[in-house]
Amino acid sequence: MTEKALHDFLEDRIDEKTFAQDLSGSHTVHSKSSTQYRIEQLDDTESFEITTSHLLKLCQAVLDNQLNLQDLNTIAFALNFSDFFDWDGGSKMGERVSRALFAWDNHIIDVDLARDNITKWMHYLKTGEELFDLNEIKRKMHR
Repeated sequence: MTEKALHDFLEDRIDEKTFAQDLSGSHTVHSKSSTQYRIEQLDDTESFEITTSHLLKLCQAVLDNQLNLQDLNTIAFALNFSDFFDWDGGSKMGERVSRALFAWDNHIIDVDLARDNITKWMHYLKTGEELFDLNEIKRKMHR
């Protein structure tokens, strides 16, 4: 995956199909706890602020079967480790971005990255209200 394609998708410069093609082959799962990502970073001196609206767009693309759950995991990994993409983790909206991206990137220890949870993520991103089963997360932590 290229950060340029992600940026272009979030800015409506390319469609879901083109972005999905760019994402293809960008991750390889080696085991339950080991995934290799191939991300081409932008060498831009500017930054691009990620908002809840951007994450809602990604969720909708998953619900529309344009992106899959592994794609969402790859995107979250790329955003978390990017020098180009940024968000204000100190604001209410930025906290929601941080929470969602952490969970999507770390679904082994957090909320399952499952289709059934995508609408819950959309609700959370819009309202800040979590509808997840927190006992499920606690069980995961004690395995």
